[in-house]
Amino acid sequence: MKALTLAFSVLALLLSSPAFAQGFAVRLVDQSGEAVARALVTLHSKGDAASVSALSSDAHMSQRDLQFVPGTLVVPVGSSVSFPNEDDTGHHVYSFSDAKRFDLRIIPGGESESVMFDQVGTVAIGCNIHDAMVGFIHVVDTPWALESDDAGRVDWSSVPAGNYELRIWHERLRERGQTLTFDIELADDRAEETYELNLRRARRHGGRY
Repeated sequence: MKALTLAFSVLALLLSSPAFAQGFAVRLVDQSGEAVARALVTLHSKGDAASVSALSSDAHMSQRDLQFVPGTLVVPVGSSVSFPNEDDTGHHVYSFSDAKRFDLRIIPGGESESVMFDQVGTVAIGCNIHDAMVGFIHVVDTPWALESDDAGRVDWSSVPAGNYELRIWHERLRERGQTLTFDIELADDRAEETYELNLRRARRHGGRY
């Protein structure tokens, strides 16, 4: 009798647990078929939202050799980001983005105060002294957020089966808000999809697109 009760308990636990896909991968190519790196790919559940509050943390985006390092940063909403200056010249780091507006003057070799990113969105970062310096901070409210690698791929090992909105962002994407959205459904087996992005030509150093 105890064995039967245990069996029913295990079955009830399995039935009440969300089904997981074996994995989900995305491959990104441009209009020429070339891999697209440094694109942000996010999954947003249309069912119960997954919390990322426990993932909020401290991060940093350095200034090194007159560049932001890393050039793109993905952080959960509520995270704080500092901007240490590793150069021997000063920087004036700022953003006018709706998701976060701030202004920091940082001396050579200096540490900056941290900035709290408490609103979801993409924040474009610049330097008022060095116009060629451009960076992006993506503030997300989903645990499924990855940047595409040099092969244009992102890969999640397990995602709950269900209906999602897939969003793809790239700084050169010819779409409103530089974002494409797709409605997708994930089952309990592995899935892989390829998406073509219509990109503007790469920006010249220090110039415009």
